[in-house]
Amino acid sequence: MNTLPIDFSCNDNVPMVYPFWGRDKCLREKLIANKVYVAIFWPNVFDWCSENDMEYILAKNIIPLPVDQRYNEEDMQQIIDIILN
Repeated sequence: MNTLPIDFSCNDNVPMVYPFWGRDKCLREKLIANKVYVAIFWPNVFDWCSENDMEYILAKNIIPLPVDQRYNEEDMQQIIDIILN
């Protein structure tokens, strides 16, 4: 479902978050409403760039899904369920 092409096949590439770009424009709000922390990286981009700039589009649409040691399988399933619904 991720429209952002990412290759994680190399074991040396371990992200601190999973960068997800889906089609649901309300997904960030849904995750936050369900107490899933999704940071907004580079908030300054919204002031420095126009809505048509790629930097603005990426900062607005890529949702950094948490994937660190604080989350267990149940937490991951909750995030998946929110994305699928």
